[in-house]
Amino acid sequence: MVHRWKQLKSIKRGHFRIFDVTEDFYQHPGVPGQRSYFVMRTSAWVTVLALTAAKEVILVRQFRPGVGQVRLELPGGVIDPGEDPATAAARELREETGYVGDPPVLLGTVEPNPALQDNLCHAFLIDNARQTHPQDPDPDEIIEVECLPLADVTQAMNDGRLPHGLHQLAVLRYLLLQRDRS
Repeated sequence: MVHRWKQLKSIKRGHFRIFDVTEDFYQHPGVPGQRSYFVMRTSAWVTVLALTAAKEVILVRQFRPGVGQVRLELPGGVIDPGEDPATAAARELREETGYVGDPPVLLGTVEPNPALQDNLCHAFLIDNARQTHPQDPDPDEIIEVECLPLADVTQAMNDGRLPHGLHQLAVLRYLLLQRDRS
């Protein structure tokens, strides 16, 4: 019964630089009439768990307007149109931190919030990260780079210093992968 939703139409309600908003109309035989839902249509994202040879995690500290505060996070960002997610992961790491490393390895892909958004977030591992370039952030980004041992990153997740759910998920997927390999 749950699979019987039928989309009737989608109307673009606005464009807001990095996302569009549509109002999507659906009908279901078990619900009278039609229902409308607002959806954010946006590009896919990448997040990067970059580890140095000493197994330190490369982190960024930057302002996040959604919460109006500076946050400690993994590097990451928007995948450019036509760009491969792995290429975007390496690019974002280099732009935000000046670090490069081994080819990106996919840790997993998730839907950040399928109730409201249509995009995906791809989490990548980049091993043997080393700083080879100056930072080259976007014009509206002011980023500080930090390196923490992996154990300190998990502590930062527990004590609220690393609150971004998608970034915590990348770390957890890496830890599960390591557990499964041993």
